[in-house]
Amino acid sequence: MPLNQRSSMGAIKFCLGILLLFCNADFSYRKPRRVFTTGFVCFCMVVAVTELLILTMIYYPPR
Repeated sequence: MPLNQRSSMGAIKFCLGILLLFCNADFSYRKPRRVFTTGFVCFCMVVAVTELLILTMIYYPPR
């Protein structure tokens, strides 16, 4: 990186660091919750297949 890009990146990081300090950001580690459970993934697959069938019936009707 050229020198001027390094200095601008440093300035941006410094400003963001100051903002995070004033916003009382919490960087402590917490174990993440499980977001995509098996039931949720199955539900999404059923919705996707249903949408594909409906769109197929709309745009390519039987002749």
